[in-house]
Amino acid sequence: LTENPQTLIEEGQNLLSERDALVNQEIAHYSGEMIRLETEQALHQVPLLTIENSDAYKHISCIGSSLCRIHKSSEFVVIRKDSEPNKLSLRSSSTSDVDCGNIAKTFGGGGHKNAAGFEKLIVLNPEGFFEVSSD
Repeated sequence: LTENPQTLIEEGQNLLSERDALVNQEIAHYSGEMIRLETEQALHQVPLLTIENSDAYKHISCIGSSLCRIHKSSEFVVIRKDSEPNKLSLRSSSTSDVDCGNIAKTFGGGGHKNAAGFEKLIVLNPEGFFEVSSD
């Protein structure tokens, strides 16, 4: 390495601070929206966060972890980009029993236990919950 180790440490700390600021900004925008996802095994009603800042999307795992910590009673959380509202990302905590990959497969997507995704039309139902459109 040609760089001073202290300089690298400071640069790393600055990057983490920037990431944390983006994550906290998106979490602060959470308005309480919920989504219902029905599978053969269960009806899941979980938080739905729409990310407004596209730069924050690269930190989706951190955003998902933060939202899971806030909503401890939820099996998992769903995150989507404001610019791509029908692309859903499911995130669970490492201690959750739910398999996000299996849920995503129900809707034509895929992934693994703690992170998965799918793309479907999402609508707001009369009860005020988002859900996958039957169309």
